[in-house]
Amino acid sequence: MNPRSQRFDLLIILAYIWTTKYTKIRSHHMKTLSISNDIVPIAEFKAGISKWFKSIQNAGHPLIITQNGKPAGVLLSPSDYDELVYKKSFLDSVGKGMANAESGKVYSTQELKAALVERRNR
Repeated sequence: MNPRSQRFDLLIILAYIWTTKYTKIRSHHMKTLSISNDIVPIAEFKAGISKWFKSIQNAGHPLIITQNGKPAGVLLSPSDYDELVYKKSFLDSVGKGMANAESGKVYSTQELKAALVERRNR
């Protein structure tokens, strides 16, 4: 196996371990959208804004707000928003790592160990 392939395999393994750990820590998942309960016209949303905020906290799924019959916005709970941002950040990191591996911007095992030791000693 060539070093480039080994590095790519290591990246995939690290991504798997990280996502496995992430899903164990954060077992919260958005529930399936209910067309009859989770899509609301903006006028109805404005009239009962407090009710809708409570609803997204309790239901665990987003609220689609429409304007003139078309989707105009999505209301998420803070935890759902955090989860989406966290997942996007992770996927962006994996993409960057894969691009770096493909372009040869990688560390050898010795270089990586040395960089980690140096970082710990700071």
